[in-house]
Amino acid sequence: FRFAALAAICGNSLDFEVEGHEVSLENLKTSLINCLGESLAVDDTPSLMKTLSKARKVIYLIDNAGEIAFDKPFIRLISESFGVKVLAAVKSGPVLNDATMEDAEAVGLGEVAEVIETGSSSIGLVLEECSSEFLEELRGADIMIAKGQGYYESITEIEDSIAKPLYYVLKAKCEAVARSIGVKKGDNVVKLARSKILKESRE
Repeated sequence: FRFAALAAICGNSLDFEVEGHEVSLENLKTSLINCLGESLAVDDTPSLMKTLSKARKVIYLIDNAGEIAFDKPFIRLISESFGVKVLAAVKSGPVLNDATMEDAEAVGLGEVAEVIETGSSSIGLVLEECSSEFLEELRGADIMIAKGQGYYESITEIEDSIAKPLYYVLKAKCEAVARSIGVKKGDNVVKLARSKILKESRE
C-alpha cells in the first residue's frame, strides 16, 4: 500500500506548472525509477489504511493529467483491498494541466473508479464553484484524498469545511509548500489533515 501511494506521488512530479520545479522528458524514466526508491518524509499511510477499513465511499481528487496513470493502480488497490467505492473527481474544464474527463477516459480511469466532475474549472478546490452534484457526493463520502499541491494549497484554508478525514498525497515541489508541511523541497508526503472539527470529534 505504501509503495502504491509512493508511485502515485512519483507521478505527481510530472508537473510543468510549478516555478522552480523542472521535469526532464529526456531523463523521465530514470527520475521516476529513482523516485520509487525514495521514502515518505511524512508517512500517514497506516492512519489512511485504518480509515479506509471503516469507510464505504471515498472522494479522490485527481490532480494533473499526466499522473492519472499512476493514480489508477493506487485507486484500484484502495477499491479492491478495502471494498470501498471510489469517486475520482476531475475538473469540469481545462485549467493549466489539471485532469479533465477526457484525460480520465484516455487512461481508462473508469475501470477502477466512478469518475465525476467537480463542476469547477479553477485551480484547487473552490467549494463555491463546485456543482451541487459534487457537493452532494462530498457530503456522502467517508474520506477525502486530495492529490497534489494545488489541492493542498486551497484545502488547507477550508479544512474545517470538509468535516471528514482528509489526506494529502503529494510531492513538495516548492519551498513554500515544503515549509508549510515541515519537509524539504522534493520530499514525498502522505499527510492526515488535523482540522479543528476532527480534533473535537476525537475528544
